[in-house]
Amino acid sequence: MKKYMFRLSLLGLLILWSLSATAQKSQVRTGDHVRITEKADGNTYVAGGDIAIDAEITGDLIGAGGSIRITQKIQNDILLAGGELSIDGETGGDLRLMGGNIRINKLVAGDLTITGGEIRIPKDVKIGGDVYIAGGNVWIEGDIAGNLRIAGGEVFLSGTVMGNLYTQTGHLNLSGTVKGTSKIVAQEIDLGSGARFEGNVQYWTKHKGGADFSKAMTGGAQANYDSALRPGYDKVDWKQSAKKGMVAFAAFRVASGLLLTMLLVAFFNTFFAGRAGLARQFTSRSMTRGLLLFLGLPFLSFIATITVIGIPVGLIGFSAFTAIALSANAVTAVVAAHELAFAKNWKNGSGQIALLAGGLFIGLRIVGMIPFIGPLANFVLAAIAVGHVARHFDKQANPAPVTPQKEEPNTDLV
Repeated sequence: MKKYMFRLSLLGLLILWSLSATAQKSQVRTGDHVRITEKADGNTYVAGGDIAIDAEITGDLIGAGGSIRITQKIQNDILLAGGELSIDGETGGDLRLMGGNIRINKLVAGDLTITGGEIRIPKDVKIGGDVYIAGGNVWIEGDIAGNLRIAGGEVFLSGTVMGNLYTQTGHLNLSGTVKGTSKIVAQEIDLGSGARFEGNVQYWTKHKGGADFSKAMTGGAQANYDSALRPGYDKVDWKQSAKKGMVAFAAFRVASGLLLTMLLVAFFNTFFAGRAGLARQFTSRSMTRGLLLFLGLPFLSFIATITVIGIPVGLIGFSAFTAIALSANAVTAVVAAHELAFAKNWKNGSGQIALLAGGLFIGLRIVGMIPFIGPLANFVLAAIAVGHVARHFDKQANPAPVTPQKEEPNTDLV
C-alpha cells in the first residue's frame, strides 16, 4: 500500500513538474527518506516516507509523504499532504496543508488553508492573511491578521482574530479576542474569562440560553441569538425521515419485485408452463428441496468459508443464497400463476400469466405484512416454489407432465 501511494504521489508531482513554466529551475526529490540540506533555487517537489526540509527554498514547495518537517524558510507557497506535518520554518506565501496531525510553529505571510485531524497553532505564531480550517480537534493560540473560517469537532480559540470570525463546530471554547463581526454556530459554546468581541455577534447554539456573551462584549457591540443560523442537519426530523425511508424502501422492493416477476414471465414462461401442475402434485418433495436450499445453503457456505481453503466456494454459496432469497416472492408468484391457470384450464399465454403473476405478487407482499403468520406463510410458499424449480434442474427428478383433472384441485397450494 505504501509503495502504491508513493507511486501515485510521485506521478502527480512529476506531472506538475512537467507543466511548470520554471521546470528548468525546479528539482524533484523522492525516496523513503528525503532530506534537503542545501539551498534550493526555484520550485521543489518532494515525495517519500520521511521528508525533512532543512534548507531554504526560494520558490514553491509541493510535497506528499508520511511525515514532513520544515525547519527553514520557504519564500513562496507551500502545498503539502501527509500523515504528520510540522512547519517550523517561515512561509513567505500561502500555506495549504492536508494531513492527520498538523502543527504550525512559525509565521505564515499569506493565507492558511488546512484540512486535518488534529491541528495546532501555538502562541506567538502569526498568520498574515485569512485562515480556513476544517478539522477534528483544533487549537488556535496564535494571532490571525485576516478572517477566520473554521469547521471542526472541538475548537479552542485563545488567540486574536483581527478580521471576522465564522465557526461551525460541535464545541467551541473561546477565550481570545475577535475584532471583527462574528457568526458562531455550535452545539455548545463556552466563553472563557479572556473572551472579547469588539464587533457584533450572531450565534446559534443547541440551547438558546446556553451561552452568556454579556461579559465578553466591548465597545457597544451586541450579541444576538439567530435561529436562522441553525445548521441544516439539526433541522431534520429524524423519525419522520426514517419513516419516509422505510416507505421508499418498501416501494422500491415492490417495484423491483414486480419487474422481476414480469422478466421471469417474459423470458422463462415456457419453462414454467411445461412444469405446471407438478408443484401441486409433488408439494412435499418441492417443499423439502426448498427448505434444504433456504436452510442448508447458508449453513454449508459458512462451513466452507471458515475452512479457509473453501472461501471461494463459500462466497459463491452466499451469493447464490442471496439471489434466491431476493427473487423468492417473484418465483412464487409465477409458479402459483401457472399452477392456478393449469388447475382452471386457463390459457397460459405470457400476457395473461404476467397479469395474474403480478396480482399474486402484490397479494404475497400484503400477506407478508400480517405479523408472524404472514412471513411464515410466505416462507412456506417460497420453499415450495423454489424447491419446485430446483427439482426440475435435475433431469432424474423431472417426471412427465400431468394433465388437468376435472375433480376438485388439491388445496395444498394456496
